[in-house]
Amino acid sequence: MELNKQLLADVINQIITHPETHNQSIWHCGTSHCVAGWTQVLGHGPRDQYPANVMEDAADLLGLSLEDADYLFSAELTISSVYRRASQLITGTGGGRYEYDQYGYNYSGRDRDGYNRDGRDRDGYDRDGYDCSSRDRRGYDRDGYDRDAYCRDGRDREGRDLDGRDQDGNSLPLIVVD
Repeated sequence: MELNKQLLADVINQIITHPETHNQSIWHCGTSHCVAGWTQVLGHGPRDQYPANVMEDAADLLGLSLEDADYLFSAELTISSVYRRASQLITGTGGGRYEYDQYGYNYSGRDRDGYNRDGRDRDGYDRDGYDCSSRDRRGYDRDGYDRDAYCRDGRDREGRDLDGRDQDGNSLPLIVVD
């Protein structure tokens, strides 16, 4: 498949000259479009707005592999990143997604381990496996408690299980009203 350099240049030039019409996080939204959306609009008009079809259609129009399209159409890319990668594709320079800058980040802003400059992976987890609310993938915080304040062995911060029994099997004391 041969790269449609002119269409790719037209898409990038549209985005650069009219940045208010660019929204990398959505295919088509009124007069705003991402790179794939603008490819459809300038290539033949949107045929389909279903995400997988937009990507495949735009990849076909541009002559990109699905791998290159996946990165070029990524919602995480800035206009600068899109411009840089498109320029590399058009001129045949650069090593693509595996080329890293002097700080260790590729054109999509990810390091060799897949973390962005904020230290988060594509799912939003840091290198220790916690998201921005300090929960790991299973929902436990850094102290080992879930959202209901129970640890992995089923005890709350006071050491009581779901039935309120302590480690010796004693239940909570009765409440006495005078």
